[in-house]
Amino acid sequence: MKHYEKWIKNKNYLGSSETICETSNKNIWWFIGFIEGDGSFIVSKNRVFFIINQKDPKVLYKVRDILGIGKISKYNNYYRYILTKKDHILFLIYIFNGRLILNKTNERFKYWLSLGLYSNINYIYNDYKSFTLDNAWLSGFIEAEGCFNARVVNTNNNSKSLRIRLRFIVDQKSEDRVLIKIKESLNCGFIEDRKVVKDMSRFVLDSNKDQIVIIKYLDTYKLKGIKNISYIKFKRLWNKLELKQHLNIVSLKVKKRLLNLVKTINKLDEEIVHK
Repeated sequence: MKHYEKWIKNKNYLGSSETICETSNKNIWWFIGFIEGDGSFIVSKNRVFFIINQKDPKVLYKVRDILGIGKISKYNNYYRYILTKKDHILFLIYIFNGRLILNKTNERFKYWLSLGLYSNINYIYNDYKSFTLDNAWLSGFIEAEGCFNARVVNTNNNSKSLRIRLRFIVDQKSEDRVLIKIKESLNCGFIEDRKVVKDMSRFVLDSNKDQIVIIKYLDTYKLKGIKNISYIKFKRLWNKLELKQHLNIVSLKVKKRLLNLVKTINKLDEEIVHK
């Protein structure tokens, strides 16, 4: 039996040990966080569609594996996951209702329910009740909106040390509240305005000491697409910095390894950009 056919029997399956295992619970919360960053609630000619566009097909196949439904197609240089069937859309409604966090996704979802086909379903506003580090919502949101990067501060080729700066970043437009919630929950980092884009704000972790918090979280609630590769490289470099390898470079080989990690993290960061 398909996943949605099992789960739809109980609309409160999230958190219910009788209807869903711990792994599936993690996967669904990851999915909810992910679509809050990258999902599209489409209405056309009084019909509703659900779409996710990505450059990375791997993450879309993960979504399809989690839900057990949906179609993936390629369009030029990107891939699309789409749901169109009425019972599949109803399944998504059961998943999202009362669990969405961002204002923009709540408004789009609420419009879905305003259509005649689903008007008998009462819309439930979450008001951040689902936001916690005890589920995978933030992991999914990072999959969509987060990034990892690194840079070498000093460039002296003769130096036997390197100053390397690691950063974990989440950008969001007109949704400062979610960034504040992330900062409060992690109890570290800072929020800044991005003047180059109107109404865009950024949460930043640029301290090695603080980054252990997000590392522990993502080791528990894992990323699922190409961004996980970026995270693994980020964590590897973070461990090397913790061991002070960058401050006492014993050979050119060690130096090249450190520089290659920096280069790889940033290259992956550029490749992941999909908007």
